[in-house]
Amino acid sequence: MKTTPRQRAAIRLIVIALALFIGQIFWLRTAENGRIQIAVAKGKQMLDMGAKTDRLFSPEQLTAVIPQLNAIQEKENVQFVEAVRLGQSESQQWHCGAECAHAIYYDMTNGGTINAIVNLKTKSVEAEWTDALARPPGSQYILDRTMEIAAADPRVQAILGDIGAANPVMIPMSGWLSDNACRDDWCVDLTFASPAGDGRVFHIFVNLEQGKVARTFYTRGRPDLDVEMPVLQRGAYDDGCAEQDGWSVCWEMTAHDGLNFTDAAYDDILIFSTLPCHILDTSIHFS
Repeated sequence: MKTTPRQRAAIRLIVIALALFIGQIFWLRTAENGRIQIAVAKGKQMLDMGAKTDRLFSPEQLTAVIPQLNAIQEKENVQFVEAVRLGQSESQQWHCGAECAHAIYYDMTNGGTINAIVNLKTKSVEAEWTDALARPPGSQYILDRTMEIAAADPRVQAILGDIGAANPVMIPMSGWLSDNACRDDWCVDLTFASPAGDGRVFHIFVNLEQGKVARTFYTRGRPDLDVEMPVLQRGAYDDGCAEQDGWSVCWEMTAHDGLNFTDAAYDDILIFSTLPCHILDTSIHFS
């Protein structure tokens, strides 16, 4: 059947319109991915500010050293969260000095964390356990999915618009809500400065197990003050010892943002000791 010039023109118009429509969808999707990646990068930057990156391992680095961990990582619906080198005092019970790391995964199907203590020197798994009630710490490995879920939510779009242009306030962290599924599911709290500039904090609770935003809300805050920001605690202190007023004390900053006092003596009388200690820094004063 032959087509008339008018029909051919109509077909060409339809084809051009369809191509433009597909191109527009592709462009919007690409732009949206770009905005999400900017938000991911900002979240990762905040995580990096408080982390000792030399103690962290990627899942690829970990399984290259400890192939046995593939059995965990290859399970269906298991999310790698982080692997962090432990301090000497933290890893005492496994007798591996400073060569142990704690790997954390999350079981998206059954809930709870899967934990493994690995010896980086002997390339072995020293311990493995699950904790149904535990929720993981903030992690760069869940940022992409978390931000993607948040960016697609109409409530978030109405407040923040372009999530990539929004300013994060705190590191992404696990959170609980007592009156909905976030009481039991793994939910991550994303926080952004209110676009109104009123100092309030806009919270986005993302339910990672259900793949949706559970709730958005504001908390009170204040506008930025023209004062110097305090020094980040984790970056300001490190392992060390100090002497003052007859006391000699040693400490270790742990992988999990804690502080272990490893040795203490008064007037050369040993109070307690868990690790050998040498005087490294005498700049800290005790009151």
